[in-house]
Amino acid sequence: MKNLRDYLALIALLSLGLGIFWLFDYNRHLQVYVVVGLGVAHFLWGMIHHGLKKQLHWEIVAEYLFISLIGSLALIFLLFRA
Repeated sequence: MKNLRDYLALIALLSLGLGIFWLFDYNRHLQVYVVVGLGVAHFLWGMIHHGLKKQLHWEIVAEYLFISLIGSLALIFLLFRA
């Protein structure tokens, strides 16, 4: 696989974020910060990944931005559900 290192870095990043998320299971507000941090990290990873491949276009930026926002907002809403 050509981009194995990039995807392993993404898996490591998301796994670390998941571990930190579980570590703070007693505090919903800290979990929100972790979720927002993961959303930002996913967005930045996408920009770096596509930038290194010289395939960074505004459509890709918009896609990563919206996917990160939707994912983060969904998790935040689930955290504070009644």
